[in-house]
Amino acid sequence: MRQEHPAADERNATEDMSDSLARTSASTRWQQARSLLKVVVPLLLFLGAVVALAGGWQQLASYQFAVHLPLAGAAFATLLVAIIWASLVWTYMARMFGAPLGWRAGIKVYATSNLGKYLPGKVGHVVARVYLAQERGVPLAVGTTAAVVDIVLYIAAALSFGVLALPRLVPAYGGLATTFGVLCIVVGLALLHPRVLNRVLGGLAKKLPGGTRFHLECGYGTILLLFGLYLVLILLTTLGMLLSLSAIQPLALVVLSELGAVYGISYVAGLIFPFAPNGVGVREGVMATLLSGILPVAAAGAGSVLFRVLQVSAEGVYALIASRL
Repeated sequence: MRQEHPAADERNATEDMSDSLARTSASTRWQQARSLLKVVVPLLLFLGAVVALAGGWQQLASYQFAVHLPLAGAAFATLLVAIIWASLVWTYMARMFGAPLGWRAGIKVYATSNLGKYLPGKVGHVVARVYLAQERGVPLAVGTTAAVVDIVLYIAAALSFGVLALPRLVPAYGGLATTFGVLCIVVGLALLHPRVLNRVLGGLAKKLPGGTRFHLECGYGTILLLFGLYLVLILLTTLGMLLSLSAIQPLALVVLSELGAVYGISYVAGLIFPFAPNGVGVREGVMATLLSGILPVAAAGAGSVLFRVLQVSAEGVYALIASRL
């Protein structure tokens, strides 16, 4: 016959209750930390944009140029359309990759995380985008894949404009420049094949903890479609750049392809320096140097800074609007 042990049973019940309370306490602390992060992360992102904007205004004030306000307003509107387009394209791509994101949620994730570009380190917007996407139920692998492919396609589209403008940038080598440009585009399109991108994603996965597997399931046609959408984004951004520069000194529309090349090269140059937020300072310096063949040096410097100020302003305003969605 089984003997009762009231003291032992009571001790076991107490231990079970203690374990349950400990788990509840840990869960409560985690929920509190998540609630705090939901406030701190957006504030930090907006702070980075504000600092970049303040620095741009201060630098712009040092130039003795009158800004044509209607053209500056048109540039701001164009850059606002560009960031809206970028958020729609990224959300569309993330949904194609399997992210359970609604359009409003995707736009909010992109617009807010995009301000992470203005934090030191070059990866602020990527980390913020993956984190904010995870908060909305997007798996780590899908969110990271969408963030990485976004960067790859943006750089590829920006450099494509630079390659297309080679005959105008080096007219002395017109035919050779055209041939080289076409060859670069062919090679670049081949590098966008999912097999190649999956190798890149596989290499990234090995460097991250947790054994997360990143893999594109879409076809080459889907990547080319997305690439075309990113080309439209670079075109809109370049048009905003043309209007920004024209607000300092009028430029003809014919230089648009050259400006696309200048933007692409300066953007990539800004990525090389890890501690300059979004290449701030570096990008404008490279841009002003490349623009010296189109504009006087002082006007090129002022125009490149004005372009940055208007771009940061457009992205900040859109992030504020998207935060209310």
